[in-house]
Amino acid sequence: MNYATALSDASKGNFISVTVTSNQDNGIVTYMTGNLEYYKAGGGKILVTTGLQTASTNTQYLNAGPLQALFSDRFVPPTPGTLSAATQPFNLNAPDKVGLAISQDIIRDTITATFTLESWGNATFSVSLQVQPNGDLLFGSGTAAGNKNPNPALYTIAFTGTVAPERLPS
Repeated sequence: MNYATALSDASKGNFISVTVTSNQDNGIVTYMTGNLEYYKAGGGKILVTTGLQTASTNTQYLNAGPLQALFSDRFVPPTPGTLSAATQPFNLNAPDKVGLAISQDIIRDTITATFTLESWGNATFSVSLQVQPNGDLLFGSGTAAGNKNPNPALYTIAFTGTVAPERLPS
């Protein structure tokens, strides 16, 4: 699903499923999933997470929160009673919560993802995004996810479907 379709479906009251990935130059990979909803501020367009108050008069938001985030440097602990080291990355038992706001300034024609690291004291950072020319991804580069993390990272955002609000898991 492309960004324009995601905005259109969300503006009708639906939630938009999203998958976000990042790859840092130090090899750490991030995988985030969740749902976005629409929020309109002034004359703009946005997909965002709940509670973000960064709207300008030219912005619309897809609003959801929080995404469940897994990091490749969080390993699954070894089975009790074994001597094996933990080798399986992306510990499903230790997800972090990350807020996401995807905003489009319709006057400047820019798209920005603002991440709020809810599990880490609500630190925020933003990534300028571009629409992938041969598909439906948004992509960009910016600071790596992490509190005071100086590493650069590449980000991709995929809108993976529409979910009616009454069908969301509780």
